[in-house]
Amino acid sequence: MKEIPEEYYKTGKKEIENRNFDKAIENFSKAIDLKKDYVEAYCNRGILYSEKGDINEALLNYNKALEINPNFILALYNRGVAFGRLKKFTEALNDYYSVIEIANDRNLITETYKNIGFIYMTLDEFKKCIITFKKLTELNPDISKYYWLKAKCHTKTEEYEKAIEDLNTAIELDSDNDTYYADRGYNYFSIKQFEKTISDYTKISNNFQHILFVKRILGYSFAYTGKEELALKNFKEVLKAMPDDEKIKEQIEKILKLQKEEQKRNNIHSDLTKHLVSGNKQATSSDEIPEGIGEFGLTVTNPVPVKGLANNRIYLDKLRTVEGAAIEYERLGSTKTQNIEKPIDIYKIFINDIFITKVYISPYHKKTSMKAPKGFQLIS
Repeated sequence: MKEIPEEYYKTGKKEIENRNFDKAIENFSKAIDLKKDYVEAYCNRGILYSEKGDINEALLNYNKALEINPNFILALYNRGVAFGRLKKFTEALNDYYSVIEIANDRNLITETYKNIGFIYMTLDEFKKCIITFKKLTELNPDISKYYWLKAKCHTKTEEYEKAIEDLNTAIELDSDNDTYYADRGYNYFSIKQFEKTISDYTKISNNFQHILFVKRILGYSFAYTGKEELALKNFKEVLKAMPDDEKIKEQIEKILKLQKEEQKRNNIHSDLTKHLVSGNKQATSSDEIPEGIGEFGLTVTNPVPVKGLANNRIYLDKLRTVEGAAIEYERLGSTKTQNIEKPIDIYKIFINDIFITKVYISPYHKKTSMKAPKGFQLIS
C-alpha cells in the first residue's frame, strides 16, 4: 500500500499533543522522506528540536523550510526565536521584521514585537525599545503590561516623567499590580517628588517580592521629607533582613545623630527664641505679619513669620511646589527693610538643582506660619 506523507504529518501532530516529541519527530521525518518539499513538516520538526534544546538542528529545519518557501511565516518567526536563544540578535531581528512585514495575525504580530523589544532591552538600545513597545500599546491599548514595559525603557533613558505617564495608564488598567506602583514610586523618587513616592509605596503589599527595595526607598523618602521616625522604622526593617548592609547602617546612624543634634539645638534655641520674640514689637501669632507688604514670602517686605531660627529649616523642609515636587534651599544671608522690625533671612530655592525663586523668612514670632508662598504648598 502506498504511504501518504500527510498521514505521517497528522500522526506527528497528534504525538505533539501527547507530548511524545521523539515519536512526533520520527513521523515528520517519514513525511519529509516521502515529500521533500514538505514545508510544514520541516517547520514542526524544527520546533520540536528547539523544545528538546537542540537549537542548531532546529535551525537546519527552519532554513530548509525557508529555502522551499521564503515567506513561510511560522518558520521565520521560530527561526527568529532560535537565533535569539543563541544570542544572534542581528539575525533574530532580521527574521522578526520579516514576520512583521507579511503577518496579518494580530497575536503573532504582538508576540513578534514583544520579542523585538526584549532584544533591544538586552542590547541596552532603549530608544528602539520604546518605539517597539509603543507599537504594542497601539496594537493592544487595553493591556497594562505593555505600558509598563515602555515605562521601564523610559526609566532607563532617564525620561522619568514619560515613564510616569505610561505607568499611570498601566495603573488605570490594573490598579492592583504592586509592580506598577513600585516602578512609578521609583520614578517619582528619581525626580525628587518624595511625597508621591511615599504615596505609591505605602500602597504596596508586604508580600511584594521586592519589598526590601521598597522599604529602602521609603526610608530615604521619609528622611528627605523630614519624617525621621518613619525613615528609621523602614531602615531598621531593611537592616533586620540585611544585617550587613553598611549603607543602611550609615543612614540610621546619620538620622540618630541628627536627632540628637536637633534636640541640642532646640534646647539652645528655646531660650534664645523667647528672648528674640519678646524683643520684637511686631511678633505675631498669625500666619502673616500684619505689617507685611507685597507677595507673601516672596518679597522682602512680606516675609514668612517663623518661631525661632530652628524653625526656618523645619518650615522649608515642609515646602513643596503645588505639583508636589520637593525643593532644595540655600541660605544667602540676612537683610533689613523699613516695614519689618527685625532682620530677615534670605533663602534661594531650587528644584532639581535649578534656581526658581527666593523665600524670605522672619524668625522672631510667636508661632510658625502655616501659609505657603504663591506657587507652593506645605505638607503636614
